[in-house]
Amino acid sequence: MPSAHVQSEEIHDLAKVPAEVCSLFDMAETLDFQSGLDWYRLLKQTTLAPSDQVSVLVARRDGRPTAALALRRSEQTFGAEIHSFTNFYTSLFAPALSLDARVNDLEVLFNTVRRRTPRARTIVLAPLEHGGLQFPLLSEALKASGFATFDYFCFGNWYLPLTPETTSADQYLAARPGEVRQTLNRMSRRFDRERGNIEIVSTEEGLEGAIKAYASVYAASWKRPEPHPEFMPGLIRLCARRGWLRLGIAWVGERPVAAQLWIVANRRACIYKLAYDSNFARLSPGTLLTAALMRHAIEQDRVTEVDYLTGDDGYKRAWMTHRRERWGLVAYDSLSPAGAILHAREVGARLAKRAANFIRSQR
Repeated sequence: MPSAHVQSEEIHDLAKVPAEVCSLFDMAETLDFQSGLDWYRLLKQTTLAPSDQVSVLVARRDGRPTAALALRRSEQTFGAEIHSFTNFYTSLFAPALSLDARVNDLEVLFNTVRRRTPRARTIVLAPLEHGGLQFPLLSEALKASGFATFDYFCFGNWYLPLTPETTSADQYLAARPGEVRQTLNRMSRRFDRERGNIEIVSTEEGLEGAIKAYASVYAASWKRPEPHPEFMPGLIRLCARRGWLRLGIAWVGERPVAAQLWIVANRRACIYKLAYDSNFARLSPGTLLTAALMRHAIEQDRVTEVDYLTGDDGYKRAWMTHRRERWGLVAYDSLSPAGAILHAREVGARLAKRAANFIRSQR
């Protein structure tokens, strides 16, 4: 049986991705909303630096697309860096793969990166699902194409798997820590006395007013201003258009005091952004809003998982039950002078860390 022939193509215009490649991204999007073309188009439109370039690399085996990677190229002083098309707004990156994708398909893509970008000193892919099949597939493909490849920890990810038996939010809330239950009981009464109200926006009706309320809360919160002000309004509009939107807003009278963006797609609820007005912290509006959105996710959306996305913040353990990790891959092209230097530095840093850990273990 003759071996399959794998070729690569590079697409620079995300608006002109061929239909058969779009189908790969559509399939990837069913696993996570951040793996679809709508997400990448939004990132490109609202967050891309003028000096960076975005493209989609596609592997075709005997003409049929089997793998696609959205990548960002950034020019540095001593060579280019190739990154997965991600930034701090991204909690998970994944290639778009056919069901029969192989290491060789991805190897061809990384060989293409080296051939078309001879000054590429590094390839960085992150954050990735550490326990999934894609992580070793990407790692093996990078090594097969000649890159010196290392993995590294990105962040913890707290989540809540829900079984078909979990049909009641009361059942879920009753299992929360005592501090959470007491806060909900006490603050619910105080919130009602102060004319508090919780709204969950899920359609395009009244959307612009909801976006203004979200922005008002965020500006009054402890959080730093968004570095890309158009991203969040764009994401909220995208979610409304796709039917993913669950934008919760807590009001006291006519004033919005807390806001949370949950994204519900393919029966997964992702808690994407949250903020509350620091002047109303005494009412715990964020806790009340989380409980209301959790009730909506369990009883109306009937989700199978709730995901807090990024970080090991202590409060996330009170709402979630399981933890997994997101890792990254960094690969150095040792054939380039800058890549060789960075590779040597990486090896040295890891050896020093291993030695330090050994010395501490002997004390």
